Amino acid sequence: MHPYLHKIATGLLSIAFSLTLHTAFGQVEWQQLYGGKTDETCTSLLPQADGGYLLIGTDRQKGQKLYLIRTDARGRQLWNKHILPAGLPSFAPLYTFQDADGNALIACSDGGLTQRGNYYVTKVDQLGNVADTWQINLGSSKRSLGGLTRRPDGGFVAAAVDYSVSGGQSILFYLDANGRKQREEPLVISADRGGLVHNLLAVPGGFLAAVSIQRLGGGVGEFPTKLIFFSDQGERGAESELPKYGYQERVQSVLSLGGNDYLVMGDQVNRITIGSPTPQWTKVLSYSQQWVHPQGAVPTPNGGFLFYGYSTVSSHVIRLHLVQTDANGNLLDGLPAGQVTSAKMLASGLSGGLAGLYAVPGTDTYVVAGYRQGQGDEDIFLSSGSFGQLKVATTTIMQAWPNPVSDTDLLNVSSMVALGDALELYNLQGKLVHAWPRTGSGDAQLSLQNVPPGIYMLVGINGSGKRSSIRINKR
Repeated sequence: MHPYLHKIATGLLSIAFSLTLHTAFGQVEWQQLYGGKTDETCTSLLPQADGGYLLIGTDRQKGQKLYLIRTDARGRQLWNKHILPAGLPSFAPLYTFQDADGNALIACSDGGLTQRGNYYVTKVDQLGNVADTWQINLGSSKRSLGGLTRRPDGGFVAAAVDYSVSGGQSILFYLDANGRKQREEPLVISADRGGLVHNLLAVPGGFLAAVSIQRLGGGVGEFPTKLIFFSDQGERGAESELPKYGYQERVQSVLSLGGNDYLVMGDQVNRITIGSPTPQWTKVLSYSQQWVHPQGAVPTPNGGFLFYGYSTVSSHVIRLHLVQTDANGNLLDGLPAGQVTSAKMLASGLSGGLAGLYAVPGTDTYVVAGYRQGQGDEDIFLSSGSFGQLKVATTTIMQAWPNPVSDTDLLNVSSMVALGDALELYNLQGKLVHAWPRTGSGDAQLSLQNVPPGIYMLVGINGSGKRSSIRINKR
């Protein structure tokens, strides 16, 4: 995994949710940007009961803090919060969940994004206030957190990786909803092999433990990664090995396909039946000479998949991608000599990552969130639309065209501002000349037919709640 990309709660990847407002064709298109002059990240996206979103990441101003942004259903910012519990030098999110009351449960490390140090779960209410914080006790400072998942009863399963044992050993800790240990169970592979858990993935009926197999006493990377199913009650079930790709396959997320079938995302994509010795198929996502590391996927209306992931150009440049495939992992338009239309690069930057992708049921609309740094002050993005419409806004500055504008033209105003609030046109004496209500989706188209020729200021509010304006020349 690229060092600038962070783990998210993989159990959320297959959740579908309904937006509260749609156009006549079921699509809602908009783009928003958030943040300030410091380096911000967005590593998780939680849909809310009112159709809005909670974005979770970090802000590195004066140390690394939790950075939360709450929006409405159109991505307009309602509030943002910075959280750093007293006495901790930094606080980086590793996994996120949401309870039945709508509270966010954010598992963090005070050792930054290395997953070393002490581990905590912070409960944040729907107004962004910290309701509770408790420590995940792994029993030894020599253990690190290999994975965390939430059980249906509100408790957790934490995977501790113990490096004091030759070759490494993993232990599963079953915790109640307040982090109190109920029991612990060593994860035994065989007499001569150990296993290092690198992810726990919630699936219907239980969870999958993604385990890097090791030879006891040494030999890192000699064996494939194994997926082991555990029921909600902790009973160990079927398991499958994944084919190696390069050094050793590391699982980022899974998508349940019904029954015992899963789509497994790592450096490559495997469709498996848990318990089967070989995958149904294995694919490497690539297009236009770009190898995409898949982070997750959602089903598409045509029975295929829409993957999101990243590629690296060098150690300092990262690109964020969406890739459409059929049910067998093939690009919809194959690999023609011309332009590939079933894959796109959303953004690039000095660092970045995609926080989540959600499919709106019954439509071909998706919502995607993430961040990219080195492209301006606003690092975090949230966008909605069909695959063809999805894009990342480039600026929060108001854009309007054509300018100059005549009676026969419609003045187009970018959705970044058109969705924020009413648009108001002022003359140079500061008098309000005309106002238009905010749009429901996409760019606004304004008629200035009854406005006298002259110079005016068009004023609006962007998705971050900041005032934006542009000079308009009416002919």
